[in-house]
Amino acid sequence: LTTTPKRSSTIYFRLAVAAASKGEQIESAPFDGYIYSVFMSFPPGPAFLVDVRVMFNDRGSDIQVFPGVIGTYVALDSTGLDVEGINYEVRAGSRIRVEWRNTDGGFEHTVPVTITIREK
Repeated sequence: LTTTPKRSSTIYFRLAVAAASKGEQIESAPFDGYIYSVFMSFPPGPAFLVDVRVMFNDRGSDIQVFPGVIGTYVALDSTGLDVEGINYEVRAGSRIRVEWRNTDGGFEHTVPVTITIREK
């Protein structure tokens, strides 16, 4: 019995967020599947002053994908955060949005986020 391997796709989000401001980047799901993992790379410097979360827009409704508690963000420093097994269902063309809030009043920061989509 031969099975066809399922596709996966990696979506990269990267935005330099100015001091004391917010930013977002939106990408589309390439095919029907599910968000399998989220990786956030917090470089040295943000010192817990840059908040990040992942949102998904399904039929006009915003749904928070990560972190799992609605209305919360993740803020770290000098570390990576790799979360697997999220398994949030998406459809081809669905909008995935990463939001950043930079509460550092003096410096711009960049916290890259990588999301892996796997086919159903």
